[in-house]
Formats: sequence, C-alpha cells, structure tokens
Amino acid sequence: MVLVWGALANGNQEQNVVNTTLNTITIMFLYAPVVSLLTGIQNIQIDRIGLLISVFVFIGIPLVLGIISKKSIIRKKGAEWFHRDLSTSSRKNCDTGSVGNINCPILS
Repeated sequence: MVLVWGALANGNQEQNVVNTTLNTITIMFLYAPVVSLLTGIQNIQIDRIGLLISVFVFIGIPLVLGIISKKSIIRKKGAEWFHRDLSTSSRKNCDTGSVGNINCPILS
C-alpha cells in the first residue's frame, strides 16, 4: 500500500522500498519483544504465543510466499524476463492519475 500511495503522489519509489523494508524488518524482530516488555511493565496479561503467531501469520507467511513466488517465476521465465517484462508491464498498466486504482502493482 505504501508503494501505491508513493506512486500516486509521484514520490521516490526507491526510498519507499527502503522505508517499507526497514519497517517490515523492525516489525518482524522487535514487535513481539516490545509488546511483551510494555505489557509486562503494566502487568497486562497477554497470550505471548498468540502474539508470536500473529507476527508469523501477518509478516512471515506473506514474506515466504513472496520469496517462493519470485523464485518460481524467475525459474520458469528467467531473471531477464522478470526484471524487464514483468516490471515494465506492471508500470504500464498502472494508472497513477486515479486514486481508485489501488490494485496497481509497483515493482522495481
């Protein structure tokens, strides 16, 4: 979603990718410990296993599926096709003048 809004605002997509990547890495490794620490300080009981499961479901599974799909596409079509044709066709199909076009894939 960050990348779509960055494209709609004609922003710097490379910076958007870096920021989104750093945010995702931070969430993956620090979200559960920080929530556990802060709820422990306030004596709030939480299900820590449920917390870890939610991080895995919302961050881990999409990350793994993205890696698998990219590798399988590159294996079937080749790296050149992936970077040249898929990225180019994705950008051509994007209508950045329409705010309602939220399904526009932005690949770099």
